[in-house]
Amino acid sequence: MSGDNEKNCRWPNNPNPRPIASPMKAIRQIDIARQLKVSRSTVAAALNPGSPTKLRPRLKQRIQAAARQMVYRPHRYAQIMRNGKTGLIGIIRSSVPASTRLKLDRCACKGVIASGYEPFSKDVDWVEHPSEVGGIIDTLLDAHVEGVLFLGISSTLSAQQIERLRRCKIPVVSVNGIVLPGVAQVRNDAHQGMFELTRHVLRLGHRRPLMLTRLPTTITSAQWRDPNFNWTVAQRSLGFSKAVVEAGGLVRHADKLFQSLGVKPPRPAPGGPNADIEAEVVIESPEGDWNDLFHAGKAAMQKILRRPQLPSVVMCHNDFWAIGALTACAEAGVGVPDDISLTGFDGLLISEYGNIPLTTALQPTEAMANQAVQLLTDLVATGKNYKTGAHASLPYQIVSRKSCARPA
Repeated sequence: MSGDNEKNCRWPNNPNPRPIASPMKAIRQIDIARQLKVSRSTVAAALNPGSPTKLRPRLKQRIQAAARQMVYRPHRYAQIMRNGKTGLIGIIRSSVPASTRLKLDRCACKGVIASGYEPFSKDVDWVEHPSEVGGIIDTLLDAHVEGVLFLGISSTLSAQQIERLRRCKIPVVSVNGIVLPGVAQVRNDAHQGMFELTRHVLRLGHRRPLMLTRLPTTITSAQWRDPNFNWTVAQRSLGFSKAVVEAGGLVRHADKLFQSLGVKPPRPAPGGPNADIEAEVVIESPEGDWNDLFHAGKAAMQKILRRPQLPSVVMCHNDFWAIGALTACAEAGVGVPDDISLTGFDGLLISEYGNIPLTTALQPTEAMANQAVQLLTDLVATGKNYKTGAHASLPYQIVSRKSCARPA
């Protein structure tokens, strides 16, 4: 090594080594105060969303702009020592690459920021690695989060960690997923969504509707009969069957289905069933590959298309399955909606696009996230006790598109 490079290296025998640059000095509130010639308490009030001190809007905006320009960051440990608060809300979310989960996470983060807190998100694979939750709880506790949001939790192993958060007086709210002991929950009203979607299909004149759904993701023989695990299947099936029964129709294998689910079937319409409307629920295995959420719908639709008589409409468990079903129909030369109609569920963004946009039920993702964040921040602010199962059930919105039309 020679020349300037040799001179600049910090070898032991180099008499004049280049000094290592000192780390950039962290900007403090007092630095902003000196720059703007105001008091440090004024700066603190402008940068603290929960401060009771009233400032002129122009002054507050000036201080906040200076803080951004000077790259000011709150000192977490100083905050903890000063008032025991960090302003952090932990978010535990699924690492499965599904757009419904991504949208829920995005809405939850926006809601947390709008509430004056900062989101601290961690990913976990509920399906294949539920034991990772313990390590994530450790990280959130080390970060001194003030509350925790669970997004779509589907593992009982995670429930064992709730007690650790409870002992630290950290409130928890879950969005969708299973009901956890001592945890308030906000979820969608899948029963209402499928009921309204089925009524829409029947009003179009369909008399042979088939609902295509799946087993719960986390499943054992005991969990299959546990409403806490099968609610996403049970509520869809109940909503579908209720709409058919109220229209005077018959749901094939209904007694056996609801006996398996451990729930009571809807009461038949007065005067007995109308043989003109004959519906069916088909339950398939859950997605085997979470990197390909379309395959299960495609494979299930391929089996349906081999039947001697097709249903007039197939109502899929979600939009992923419906897109897979559309592919199966295209490959088999079956026209949608000319030969058979299709519907999805949940209202993914992708459902709006393609040659055949999907009729679907739009999940209230933003409303769920906002209500969950509001509930959690209220618990943080008031220090109230946990409310087991205290949850809101928010309605779907039916969106009619090209994939479902009046039967020929």
